[in-house]
Amino acid sequence: MRLVLSDNSFRINGIPYEGFPIILDDDQKIVEDAHWFLIDHCIKRGRVNSKGSWHRYGKDLYDYFGFVITNKFNWKAERRVGVLSVIESYRDWSLNECGLKSSTINQRLRTIILFYRWALKIGIIQSVPFESETVFVRKQNHFFQHIGSSANRSESADILLTEKREPIQFLTRDQVKICLNAIENPTHRLLLRLPLQTGLRSEEFCTFPLSYVVSPTSDADGQLKNHNVVLCRPEDMRLKGSKPRKIHVPRLLMGDLWEYSVFDREKRIKRSKPSPETLFLTRDGNAYSASAIKRVYNSVSDKVGFRVTPHMARHTYATYTLHGLRERGYKGDALMYLRDRLGHSSVTTTQRYLHLVEEIDADLMIAFEEEVNALFMEVEV
Repeated sequence: MRLVLSDNSFRINGIPYEGFPIILDDDQKIVEDAHWFLIDHCIKRGRVNSKGSWHRYGKDLYDYFGFVITNKFNWKAERRVGVLSVIESYRDWSLNECGLKSSTINQRLRTIILFYRWALKIGIIQSVPFESETVFVRKQNHFFQHIGSSANRSESADILLTEKREPIQFLTRDQVKICLNAIENPTHRLLLRLPLQTGLRSEEFCTFPLSYVVSPTSDADGQLKNHNVVLCRPEDMRLKGSKPRKIHVPRLLMGDLWEYSVFDREKRIKRSKPSPETLFLTRDGNAYSASAIKRVYNSVSDKVGFRVTPHMARHTYATYTLHGLRERGYKGDALMYLRDRLGHSSVTTTQRYLHLVEEIDADLMIAFEEEVNALFMEVEV
């Protein structure tokens, strides 16, 4: 089996859909049921605009159908009492044989559940091989009491595993300092600073366009106090959900990005034809790929002796920004502010940082802020 991503020749009603996942069986034929589901779910619905999401749905179904075809199972088989269904066998194989995390397995199962419900809706199958059950979501206690709500009920498929919530991992002030001191490559240093100071995701900061960088002497309209307000647009860079959003780039960081674009980037761009539109370039003058970003962060981890990832940098930004807004008596809604900066579709996702903020010692928070101020000259929002 193979999972391939389409080029511009893949068209629906004359419209090209580059990057669309296509699952091929052992005879290199399209797995039609999965294919039509992906078209219906990712394109026709109009709500899944991110190619990253397309790819994830495709990978989830590719993994499932690979299991089904290899074991010569019938995915359409109905659930029977006392017999494991195909999807239950896949779940247990993923857990016991592959050793995957419960959260990873559940992510894949949720895609497969959507597929089965779609198949039921259009009449491919007569019933789904799972039941729905009611689960309760407990109220979260935090300092934004107006956000809290009473216990809620939610329907969930009974095949999903119980997840142990992974603690949010972020960098301490000392770790930030160690990382920055260990990085000699100016590009790599900025590839850490940008998510650390703006909360951008990996796919976002590696496609950050050169056109967004302005001279530090620029005094354009729409700037916050000592910050540059940058409107990130999906037509310019990769954004999760393809939704535009504003980020606030500290002026010192913007100045360093400008200096990089004028000097280091110019040296690299001479080695590339045509010239990429992204800000960050590799030594060969090419735009950074996801795998190249991973290698950069792995290299930093090896140098400093502890794990450093783009998401940890993003978590660091989120945690200390939320704490800083509270400590400075921010008059707006701090959660909404952070939600908009991070590009979360729901403030519920942003709330994950509340518990973390409350558990961290206040002195450590203050110490971190002082260290960041010294390193980056960050100022209040």
